[in-house]
Amino acid sequence: VTFPGDSAQTMVSTTAVEGVLADAGIAAPVRHRGVLRSYLTRHGAGPLPTHDPALDLLPEPHNPHGGWQGRFRRGHPDLVLLRYALDVIGPLDDIVATHLDLDWQRAGLRFCDAYGGLAVAGCSTDASGSIVRLGVAAVPDLDYQQTLTRLLASAGPRLGREPIDGWRAWIARVQDCADLPVTAGAFGPTHADVIDLGAPTMPGR
Repeated sequence: VTFPGDSAQTMVSTTAVEGVLADAGIAAPVRHRGVLRSYLTRHGAGPLPTHDPALDLLPEPHNPHGGWQGRFRRGHPDLVLLRYALDVIGPLDDIVATHLDLDWQRAGLRFCDAYGGLAVAGCSTDASGSIVRLGVAAVPDLDYQQTLTRLLASAGPRLGREPIDGWRAWIARVQDCADLPVTAGAFGPTHADVIDLGAPTMPGR
């Protein structure tokens, strides 16, 4: 997920990729694939609206606290940030999911579908006034990015009442939100654990 305020958000896009290929004289078809973890993570300072210390039980052997990266945090899956990332990155063909090999019952992950609190110009809200989609400036606007960053720092995530019932339920919700297929999933730490989700044999929940 690309966070508002991150400098990379203005540089990483499908348009940028196409431009680099064109400059290199490469005209081959390109398949743009998004990669999405089953829950959110972040090193160091910066907003993470769905941060929940209870999720520290999720193993992260290569992401310790301390060092130059600072504190490592985990958060519930965030559909508001997913929508923002998709708006910023440009058109994708599909999504590859990682970290699907969770003990879902123990993890207790819940989807965030909106933020409560004060609305910000350019953001879309639902009938209750909660923010469901963050605004994206038509041209680079650091002041607006700062506004979004402040919003995320104080956002009150609206989490689902029931935990996500396994990886199949997670995929169904992500596909519905992104309007993109989740075509592959990682059920372990290496490339050998990435499974074509169209295959007839699927791992158990």
